[in-house]
Amino acid sequence: MQIKPISLSLAGVLALSGAPVWADSPHEFSANVSLTSNYKYRGITQTDDGPAVQGGFDYSYTPASLYAGVWASNVDAKAFADANVEMDWYAGWNPSFGDLGLDLGYLYYSYPNSRNSDNNTHEFHLGATYTLGMFTPGLTGYYSDDFFGTKEAWYWDASVDVALPQDFTVSAHYGWNKFHDSAADYQDWKIGVAKGFAGFDFDLSYVGTNDKPSGVGKAYDDVLVFTVGKSF
Repeated sequence: MQIKPISLSLAGVLALSGAPVWADSPHEFSANVSLTSNYKYRGITQTDDGPAVQGGFDYSYTPASLYAGVWASNVDAKAFADANVEMDWYAGWNPSFGDLGLDLGYLYYSYPNSRNSDNNTHEFHLGATYTLGMFTPGLTGYYSDDFFGTKEAWYWDASVDVALPQDFTVSAHYGWNKFHDSAADYQDWKIGVAKGFAGFDFDLSYVGTNDKPSGVGKAYDDVLVFTVGKSF
């Protein structure tokens, strides 16, 4: 099994977007689809440096700032014990108080048809962002009691987004991966630029890690990743 030590991109990885299904409704539904040149999770390729088709569905209940959704991507079947699809199920609470945004949530990584049940992982997170003009820094902590079969693990994600004219955004991220076996600890990072154009979202990012453990081949290599997506 390949240790999958994200980011949920964001992670995220978990922003909600879309329009109400009917006027003045507190219920919002949205969908997204994207094509990326390399699915990188916390600095590690999940597709053996190959491309991925990804997409998801989101629901939010605006009066209570609640959300839920599912997201999926193809993955390298050899690394995930014959599973060639990852499905992430998540829910949470993301209120905002002026320029301060909070996010308390849960995520379940699942790999249908995997021969290794350790791949199916529960994770919780608590994060905050604060908008300072064109800058939006953020910090999120993630915790799993058994991260892909490696026992307890923590992940700290520090990020900043800079909004620029002409719908450009520059983003930077640095993550700290902390495991039960401290010998496996490492850091990952990403810096990139995004642009909305003609209804599509384009992103070009350089992704890397500070460590290249032995026996993992090119999985941790620093690479340039291009992604194009569409939200509905």
